[in-house]
Amino acid sequence: MHAIDANQAVPAADGVLLATDVYRPDRLPAPAVVTRTPYGRGSLLANGVGWARNGLAYVAQDVRGRYGSGGTWTPYQGERADGRALVEWVHRQPWCDGNVILAGASYGSFTAWAAAVTVPELVRAVISEVPAAGLRPANVDPSGILRLAEYAGWWAEHAESRTSRNGLSAQMLGCEPDLLRHLPVADLGRHLWARVPRWWSAIAPALSAPALSAPAPLTTGDSPAPHDRTGDDLGEGISTQELARCSLPSLHIGGWYDLFLPQTLWQWETAGRDRAPNRPARGLVIGPWGHELSTPASSSAGGREHGPASQLPLGRLQVAWIFDVLAGRDASITKVFLVEGGRWLDRWPASTATLGLQASADGSLLPNPPERPAEHRFTYDPLDPFPSLPRDCDRAPLDARADAVAFRTPPLTTPTAIVGAPTVTMAADTTGPGTDWIVRLVERLGDGRALEVTSGAAAVGPGAATVSIPLGATALLLHPGSRLELQVTSSDFPRLARTPNTGQDRYTTSATRIATQTIHTGPTRGCRVDLPVLEHP
Repeated sequence: MHAIDANQAVPAADGVLLATDVYRPDRLPAPAVVTRTPYGRGSLLANGVGWARNGLAYVAQDVRGRYGSGGTWTPYQGERADGRALVEWVHRQPWCDGNVILAGASYGSFTAWAAAVTVPELVRAVISEVPAAGLRPANVDPSGILRLAEYAGWWAEHAESRTSRNGLSAQMLGCEPDLLRHLPVADLGRHLWARVPRWWSAIAPALSAPALSAPAPLTTGDSPAPHDRTGDDLGEGISTQELARCSLPSLHIGGWYDLFLPQTLWQWETAGRDRAPNRPARGLVIGPWGHELSTPASSSAGGREHGPASQLPLGRLQVAWIFDVLAGRDASITKVFLVEGGRWLDRWPASTATLGLQASADGSLLPNPPERPAEHRFTYDPLDPFPSLPRDCDRAPLDARADAVAFRTPPLTTPTAIVGAPTVTMAADTTGPGTDWIVRLVERLGDGRALEVTSGAAAVGPGAATVSIPLGATALLLHPGSRLELQVTSSDFPRLARTPNTGQDRYTTSATRIATQTIHTGPTRGCRVDLPVLEHP
């Protein structure tokens, strides 16, 4: 590595100075990797050294209003113009050979795409890791329900301040474990351990904006109509049309246990789609990792041990991918880890068949249609909501709760690989004016543990309805002896903001009511799950 030129002041288009560090390799001029972050450019020191040692210049910039940069930060606003100014500045530097690659993780993925779609003619490629790709995709479930714990924790730790308050959320909830139960939700910001007056005004418009990452549940009866997927995200979010028209090669990296996995897959599916038959190269890497991705410190995640084969040298992989792009070689790559299979799949989607399982009156989940109709009831009380658990926790202790119903397969006799996004379709009704349905697939292991596979949610209106709920994608090999279970309840709190069951807006009301929930099974109106599977796992 040649040198680090830290603490430069790069002017934005309006003259605001943005703090920027430059890492230069020995041989110049060189291609430049550019990252813009709200979490402190100093935290990217190891990244910068690594890029430079591999022959690439690296530019790390604090976004406007954060750490060393001037101005005021409004999350997900102003990143297009500021990103464009930085890309243009990099092009003018004598150490840059004219090749600019935009890269970033989480919020940094958003800033990368914001600049890429603004000045694509000045960019060679994009690397997107665990993307928090807009205020809505980062904080609103595909069902349209606020991810309450995620939003409250992130806003309390990072927003409305020049520096982050790392660890504040854990301390806050450790001392006040019932804090997120506060009603109304819209008033919760006044009780967080940080003065964040824009907490609710920032997210409220996103709760009515069209979804981009997944279709809304398909419903019949009096349920709300599904969102249009083609609209722009709130503010400066990246629209479907912009991403589909993008002509840049792109590499998408995510984890099976990362909250933002749906955005990783959506970006990969959408990027360059409208450029067919000359669609730019895309890379997809999904491993058994959380938001921190592959780390040599541990190969455990999600309550499972995945072994050394699950860890990838992601830095070397990205360097090789960039040089393939620059050399004009095919940069297409697919590496998707099959959990409990110990191997990497080289295509996605990978399923070759669909396995349909139907719920029966006796609580079983079988390929055969049930012979007789039945009703399975539970009571949902918003003041005692069904609790959330981290993905790495054993869910068996929740079996004692009465506010859920479950349907379970017999012990499997052959290996079954679920690879893709399952769908649950069920006939259900509520005595309330509206409710939520939370569906979850769980693997029951031979040692008695119950581990989450994937889940989905739907918010519906009153009366009887058939609801089709898309679940998150997964790639999991179920071994003989384990059992697959479908769980249905009406809350996942505090991960999702609970419904009050009153028909009123869930965010501005304090009133709640108890409702009786009914799931129907039977040969005509029933409950089924469709699993994308490998025919020969």
